[in-house]
Amino acid sequence: MDRFAIIDVQTRRHRWIELPPLNAEGFTFFVSWAQNDTQLAFLRYSRELRVQQLLLVDATTGAGKVVVEERADAGWVKWPSGPQTVIFPEGIPGFLLRSNRSGFFHWYLYDFRGREIRRLTHGDFDAGAFV
Repeated sequence: MDRFAIIDVQTRRHRWIELPPLNAEGFTFFVSWAQNDTQLAFLRYSRELRVQQLLLVDATTGAGKVVVEERADAGWVKWPSGPQTVIFPEGIPGFLLRSNRSGFFHWYLYDFRGREIRRLTHGDFDAGAFV
């Protein structure tokens, strides 16, 4: 069972992060701070790897919500190797998510509510990391 907290190093107080249930065994890991250090991003997978979720957590309240979910009816949700799955570039009101939903890894632009704005890369190849 995963449990995460936000710790204020000045006051030494912590706030437990509340993530919505996955309805299956799974694992969660911290990805990064989102824009302006007001939200944290987590990726979560079901144990059988058929569900992948991107969750955003409000750093003030500790409340988390699923903003993007991908499911595989057969096989598993394939995640990228390496550190870049989600990127929060400065200057855009959203994030970039790398997904294998087309059969190849490509980058998608989303707003912070989890709405896909557009697919950024196309083709019969795996799109690599952003630099």
